[in-house]
Amino acid sequence: MNYSSYVRGALRYGTWLLFAVAVIIIIDKIASRFVGLSVWDDSYMFVRYADMVLTEGKIAFNPGGAPTYGLTSRAYLLVVLPMRLLVSDSPALAAILSSAFSGVLMFVALMFIVKQATASEDRETRYVAFALILFSLAYSRESLAAHFVSGMDTMFALLYLSGYVLVSLWHLRNLSRLSSVVVGCLGGLAFAVRPDLLIYTTILPVMGILFPDTQRARKLAVWILGGTVLLVLVQTGICALYFKSPLPLPFYAKGLGLYGQLIHEQYRLTPWTEVRHFVASFAALFIVIAASLIMVPKHWWRKGSSLDKGLLLSTLVFIGYYLLFVLQVMPTHRDSTIRRYLRSCIWRLDLSYLLTGGSP
Repeated sequence: MNYSSYVRGALRYGTWLLFAVAVIIIIDKIASRFVGLSVWDDSYMFVRYADMVLTEGKIAFNPGGAPTYGLTSRAYLLVVLPMRLLVSDSPALAAILSSAFSGVLMFVALMFIVKQATASEDRETRYVAFALILFSLAYSRESLAAHFVSGMDTMFALLYLSGYVLVSLWHLRNLSRLSSVVVGCLGGLAFAVRPDLLIYTTILPVMGILFPDTQRARKLAVWILGGTVLLVLVQTGICALYFKSPLPLPFYAKGLGLYGQLIHEQYRLTPWTEVRHFVASFAALFIVIAASLIMVPKHWWRKGSSLDKGLLLSTLVFIGYYLLFVLQVMPTHRDSTIRRYLRSCIWRLDLSYLLTGGSP
């Protein structure tokens, strides 16, 4: 008997079975939440801004008012606007469809990340990688389902970050001027998606400069970083002209302490609680990462690409930034910023540890 063929067949069919089970579990959980009560109240702000664009042709909060930079994620309007046109009689349904549509595309992008990240590996490794990611998706179904129907920009930000990682993998394979221009543009446009995503889109090219595989890779990383910074500056200038503010209003409200000391005291421990919940939700992935760091740290660092190193550093910086500088005003039952925007990076990092040796 050819045991290797038997094992490969078992892994292949087992992965497809796990894929079907994970999809069914997630869809079932989403369907159970597909009601208006699942929509977060903050998501109606996006719907309101979309309505103002459709009726008055400007991004404003109040009818007849001046343009307002109240949305941290301006780019999310690109999704909310067509959904609002599709269901003009139901703000709640427009909000749900916006986040659900982004979530479906995020799931597809994640599968492509797994495929591209394990392209040079044997079939068994690819099957294990897919199985691990699918298990983590099913395991975190409560959180994923909540954000699929929340109406918020969570899934849109995850989709964008997944796309950025996917395009970065493509760039590392090609190292062309075109790929570097695309990565640089996407890096700068992250400011319109979520300004805090710039932690990733600036650190990744910096790591490409510090730890390049070739001199050409370093040169292109410099252009990527320059393009990212330039595009951010251009956007802040445009926002300053249009909104009379280069930064979103929540930055001033939270960053400058305008909420008052009482709010800060009440929610000061929320980030620590949410980080703990985030790690628990993706325990399987963190175990693999921790095991690799403990067992074969030199092997991973030596074989890991600049993308893998950048994602590791970016994630650590993001967690530190979140714990020390972000005022998370939210009920305890809701998922937080830390759990929203780190998922794609944790998934990609997990593929580089033990499974792929860090090779993009």
